[in-house]
Amino acid sequence: MRLALFDLDGTLTPLDTEDTWIVRLGEAGLVDTAPHEKFHDDYHAGCMDNQAYLAWYTETLASLDADAVARHGARVTETIVASCGPERRAWIERERAASDALLLVSASNRFLVEPIGRALGFDAVVASDYLRDADGRFTGELGAEYNIGPAKLRNVVRWLEARGRAWDEVTRSSCYADSINDLALLEASTHPFPVDPAPALEAIAHERGWPILRGERAAR
Repeated sequence: MRLALFDLDGTLTPLDTEDTWIVRLGEAGLVDTAPHEKFHDDYHAGCMDNQAYLAWYTETLASLDADAVARHGARVTETIVASCGPERRAWIERERAASDALLLVSASNRFLVEPIGRALGFDAVVASDYLRDADGRFTGELGAEYNIGPAKLRNVVRWLEARGRAWDEVTRSSCYADSINDLALLEASTHPFPVDPAPALEAIAHERGWPILRGERAAR
């Protein structure tokens, strides 16, 4: 089996999906964005307290009504899809010809990532799953292991196992990612492609001879 794995934020989009989401909610007066700004900085430094972030984020999501979730979420996904430029889309098309399945693998909220993945032509999404009730309101619970760091690889393996496949059956795996948090997924892949890598990941890429890709930049 041939598998192509793409991170989303900083890789296919120069934006950050959760940042865009929280900022939009903040502009609407629905959330206080200050805690997220601190978590954002810690994430990119590779030192975010995942449990503290999840406690804050799930509580924040649970405070939103379903109409606000749907309305603002739709605008955010449109923004993210529009920011994926032709060069980044060309990577997707290149991998489509070389792969049996294309997976969008993101730490961001599945609620946002799934429509982005559909719009960009991915076969499936592996993302952080924040549960919602029948009315579309977030419950404040996480449905599976938070999809960050080494958990990304574990969740991709679970995705395969749910389809009767195993990671050992993957003969070719390409991985496109920008962050040191994606190192486990890059290391496990036969074809790692750091994209506009953060300094810590760029240093590792140079040491290991991994090809570094540069995508179009957009205003943050």
